[in-house]
Amino acid sequence: QTHQHYRLPTEAEWEYAARADTETMFYFGDKIRREEVNCSGGLHCTRGLFICGIGRPVPVGALPPNVWGLFEMHGNMQEFTLDHWRDSYRSTPRSGENPFRSPDARHRHFHVVRGGSWFDGPGACRSASRTLRHENEIDLNLSFRLLREIY
Repeated sequence: QTHQHYRLPTEAEWEYAARADTETMFYFGDKIRREEVNCSGGLHCTRGLFICGIGRPVPVGALPPNVWGLFEMHGNMQEFTLDHWRDSYRSTPRSGENPFRSPDARHRHFHVVRGGSWFDGPGACRSASRTLRHENEIDLNLSFRLLREIY
């Protein structure tokens, strides 16, 4: 027993870590770069055609880390967050109410996933991109990242 507490990051924690104190689409700027993201080809999220990726996930550490030392925050694997799905940030309670519970029965088994994957186009790999996946779903492009709470 490590006596440490691990959990999934919240959606907000995940985005904060992915951005690494930047305000750009990716922690390295607004244009996706083949050397830093494992994603599929498709229309670049700003303009033009961009083809990248190798058609499968890469091992952790295969691509350069962000400035905080976190690997593969953009692309490679979609990552579950602790938050249940809400249609927008605007529906997240400002009152401090638990954001981890779904506001309606339709989404009670769906969580927010972030990061995009090797299977997704560049737009899905942006820091702000989000989608939902069922909590029991298993997929070749779906994973999770744990955080350790420090008290």
